[in-house]
Amino acid sequence: MRALADALRALLDELDVRGALLVGWSMGAMVAWRTLLDGADGRVAGLVVVDMSPRLCNDAGWPWGLRGAVQARGPQAVRMLATDWAAFAPRIARRIFAAGSLRADLRRWVEEQVAACDADAMAALWLDLLAQDFRAELPALRLPTLIVRGALSQLYPAGTAGWLAATLPHARQVSFAASGHAPHLEEPARFNEIITGFAAGLPTRVGNGGQ
Repeated sequence: MRALADALRALLDELDVRGALLVGWSMGAMVAWRTLLDGADGRVAGLVVVDMSPRLCNDAGWPWGLRGAVQARGPQAVRMLATDWAAFAPRIARRIFAAGSLRADLRRWVEEQVAACDADAMAALWLDLLAQDFRAELPALRLPTLIVRGALSQLYPAGTAGWLAATLPHARQVSFAASGHAPHLEEPARFNEIITGFAAGLPTRVGNGGQ
């Protein structure tokens, strides 16, 4: 996550971007959080978080991670991802969307995109994702934030978005009734309309303070 965040921050610096709107879907939300917390907030005016939790692993005090037990924690499970990625790809693709609601052609396209990922890289990323915990750091992010939730998400419960909206100082949430983990693919017209409206309402002053 930190390497991806470093790359994003370097890109913002290289392009001298000001007033950016970061849209982080799933793992991309963790990359955005790390980027902002590591000092890129001065170049960013707003943040959109799409169906993601600050901590994936559940325990007795944290029910807002991935639905069900997280099995892929140990080295053996990570090795399975690396050696049999083709078998995992269709399962991952299916869980991205609301159950039974996706066009067959789009589902096949997503499966192909997932299967084309590098297995070793995906195993390493998955292991690092499971190690992340942003809960204590997120209150420091004071920029306007939109929490996007798929009401039919197979990955995260409704309370995940509620926790984020309550924890981030300037956050609000919006729900997509017909979407799972990917509202931008399942309800693209409404998603684009909401993101455009959120961007239009961002303050001209950027930075982590003074919003």
